[in-house]
Amino acid sequence: MRQNVEQLAGKVRALLRPPEPADVEPSAPDAAFPPERPEHRPLHQRVEEAIVDAQRRGEFDDLRGKGKPIPAELLFSRDDAWLAGKTLANSGFLPPWLQLQHEIDDDMEACRLLVERTERFPPLANRDLPMQELRRRLDDLRAKTRRYNLMVPTMSLQRPVPATKTLLQRMAEAVGQAPS
Repeated sequence: MRQNVEQLAGKVRALLRPPEPADVEPSAPDAAFPPERPEHRPLHQRVEEAIVDAQRRGEFDDLRGKGKPIPAELLFSRDDAWLAGKTLANSGFLPPWLQLQHEIDDDMEACRLLVERTERFPPLANRDLPMQELRRRLDDLRAKTRRYNLMVPTMSLQRPVPATKTLLQRMAEAVGQAPS
């Protein structure tokens, strides 16, 4: 784990700071000040050393985006939360509430497709089954929407519970039942 953190820190440092010139020799250690033990040095010094070691080993030679300019949206971000969200989104991560939002959209589309399929091909036997399936799916959809509304980071992202009366009426007509 520590090695992974040090590798990540090394990659970040390489992006932010150019490597030191190779023709400069480090100064000789001073006898009056003995070298510190590694575990007594501050964390940032240990991270810096790990970064330099990683650079020497060439671990930054194949970074994605190497040699390309940093996008302006990352240089002039609105706030840290936006930048963190953008970075996570670029790496394929979605927060749980956003995953649930996609599930809700997919479930609503599946309900619409179920109604359309039943309208095109009405069942010949067991006409109650499509209506029961639609009711079950819509109940799940409403429950997911309520859960989503509790998870979102701000109230402005909340969604109304889907109005399902129209879908239920269309399904009832498709299976030949009286709308309820």
